[in-house]
Amino acid sequence: MARAEPHKGLAELLKAYPAGLDRPVQIVPAEAGSEYWPAMRIDGVTECRAPAAGLPGVEILPAMPWQEVPSFLAAAAVTVVSSEGRPGG
Repeated sequence: MARAEPHKGLAELLKAYPAGLDRPVQIVPAEAGSEYWPAMRIDGVTECRAPAAGLPGVEILPAMPWQEVPSFLAAAAVTVVSSEGRPGG
């Protein structure tokens, strides 16, 4: 789960998908509060679709309202929330 920003690393995470993983993987790109450029969210989701298309059990879900997030995460075995780091922070 991450904002759908290309620099959040979702596509890179999918490219590192381990062979033989027998668990479903669901990517939920969240709506960004603001976009750095027009259609940034669309670009972020599009960047994930290519690597996800060839992976068994991987699906990109639509953004969900924040009220639904707690129950969605509660059902997960593992949750990855990608975020860019800052030097020294």
